[in-house]
Amino acid sequence: MIVYFIPGLTLYRFTSARLHAATMGTAVVVEPKERTVKRFDIAQVQHFIDFITSSLVSTDLPFGKKTLKLSDGTELYVPNSIRNQIPSRIIQQYFCFCNETAMNFPPLETTSLYKMLDICKASTRRSFAGIDYYNADAGEAFDNIIKMVESLGPMSSEHRRLIENLKQSKRYLKSDFKVHVCSSSTVADHCSTYALSDAKDKCFHSMCDHDHKDQCEDCILLKNTFLEIETVLNDTISDKGETERTISKFKLMKESIALWKSHQLRTVHQD
Repeated sequence: MIVYFIPGLTLYRFTSARLHAATMGTAVVVEPKERTVKRFDIAQVQHFIDFITSSLVSTDLPFGKKTLKLSDGTELYVPNSIRNQIPSRIIQQYFCFCNETAMNFPPLETTSLYKMLDICKASTRRSFAGIDYYNADAGEAFDNIIKMVESLGPMSSEHRRLIENLKQSKRYLKSDFKVHVCSSSTVADHCSTYALSDAKDKCFHSMCDHDHKDQCEDCILLKNTFLEIETVLNDTISDKGETERTISKFKLMKESIALWKSHQLRTVHQD
């Protein structure tokens, strides 16, 4: 009978109307509530932001500022900073960081991380000079050693391997090395307590509660590559005087790279 007066009425609509009248009141208009689809956890966002704002990724500048505009129109002014790596490398390093330090922590998807990097403004490092002269000198040293290997004659597979090892070591010292450094590590090159202790001064000496029995493949790769390059230089250059000059330059470049590595370790320990 009711269907005759209300065309299209179904049992579901009739029951829903009675339920609405009983709970909300007769003819009461209910304002729809905004529902936000939450596709991530706030802890995941905070974890990634802490990573990209750490000294592992960014370098704060003593001048300049960036403006961040929130969704409600509020503008925030933050100090200018420089990211030491390109976005793809930052995300790759972040995934490695999560696997090594928080195995049960699910990071955000790659697309979300790219979007966060785009929103969290920062400059991209294009030049080392004027920011960190340890980095600048080491970068120049790597380039000069590569040129030195290339100038030894026709490029052989051995020369290409040495050059690739140098590039890989440079990438490692620039990014992953700082992630591996900690105050307690079984790898001597990664243990800041061991590296920064002075055996001659008790005031600046600390004992480690562990043995340094492990080795880092990337650190060993750099050391072995230097030894191989020095051997190649001695075997390839026939003139004794030129050999001595070349080896002397090579050792200065090695020292610049070693100083950069030490500087990276001190930076992590200080932070």
